[in-house]
Order: sequence, then C-alpha cells, then structure tokens
Amino acid sequence: MGDSVPFCPACGAPQIRVASRESKPVETDESTGIPPPPQQAEQAEKEIAAPVLPAPGQVHWRTLLRIALPLAAPVGFLTWIQPGLGWLIALPGAIVVAINFYRRRQLCILSAGLGAKMGAVVGLLSFVFFSLVFALSGAIDGPAFRQAMEKLGQEALARYPTPESHQLAQAWFTGPHGVAVIAGMLLASMLFFILAISTITGALVGALSRRQNIP
Repeated sequence: MGDSVPFCPACGAPQIRVASRESKPVETDESTGIPPPPQQAEQAEKEIAAPVLPAPGQVHWRTLLRIALPLAAPVGFLTWIQPGLGWLIALPGAIVVAINFYRRRQLCILSAGLGAKMGAVVGLLSFVFFSLVFALSGAIDGPAFRQAMEKLGQEALARYPTPESHQLAQAWFTGPHGVAVIAGMLLASMLFFILAISTITGALVGALSRRQNIP
C-alpha cells in the first residue's frame, strides 16, 4: 500500500506516517579539519617557548628606577659623611648590584654602552640624594655651612697667583653671592666626577656580562 493514500480503504481510518531517520551531515570546523604539518607545529612551539628579548641598546627605565632608587639613597647619604668611601666604593658597588638585579628581572642583552647608560642613571640618582642632603645641611646649620664654603673659597683664592686673577676670584668668592657660587661650583665638579665614575663602572660591568645574554 502506498504512502500517498491518506485513509485505509477497508475501515476508513487515517494512515500514520513514520518519517525515516536520515543521517545528517557532520559539520566540520575548517580550523580543526586539517592538522598543521609537523614542521609548522614544531616551529610554532619554538616561537611560543622562546623568550622575547628587547632590542639591543634599550633599557626598561621603570624597572631600573625601582632598583636604583633604594640603592642611590644610602650612597648619597654616605657620600656626605665620607666622600671618598661613598664615591669610590659605595657607588661602584651600587652600580654592580643594580645591573645584576636588573638582569634578573628584565631580559636584556648587555653591552658596554647599555651598562654605561645604567651606571650613569644610578650615579645621577645618587647625586640627587647627595644634593638634597647638602642643601638640607645648609638650611639646618647655616653658619657652619657658610663657614665651610668660605674656607673652600679661601683655598680657591690661593690657587690664583697673579694679582688680576686673585682680585677677580675674590670678587666672586667673597661677595654677597660668594657662598652660592662656591656651593654651585662644588656641586658641578662633583656631578662631573660622579658621572665619570658611574659611566666607566657601568660600561665595565656591561662588557664583562655581554656573553651572558639571559640571566
């Protein structure tokens, strides 16, 4: 009996139609349908596992400042108490420690130039703290500070043998602005000295650590 007859010819009952189950096509994802070749998969794993190094000559300044600031503060304070101990021992030691801590926290390829930049930053921060202590001491004990600056001015006057140069230096060092001139010259000379030591120390540390690309 055909499925097209809606009623039974014998009893007139309506026919019940059962739809046959047909297999539905399996939908496939194009992204997972074909696996990548073994060479491409291995190359992708290497790219994911390999660390990304910054370009040579670049410094992550925020990381360096976080490391250098706690080291520069005691160096600047110690330099005010013992200048020779601070600039010749504490400052180079702080630069070595700062660069080593930086290499542990930040992947980098060290070089002499990169180490010189980092050393100069540590030295500059140390000088800033030294200048703060220098100015604070002048504000707290003004007479003693002025006396110390005048003593330095007298020592500087003794270095000018000719009457003309001596008279000119005396006008600068003993006038109403003499203390400020002597203090400014002292800070300028110390800044030059600090940057020279810091740059040389940082360059040496960077040159010695050049082969150790990843800490």
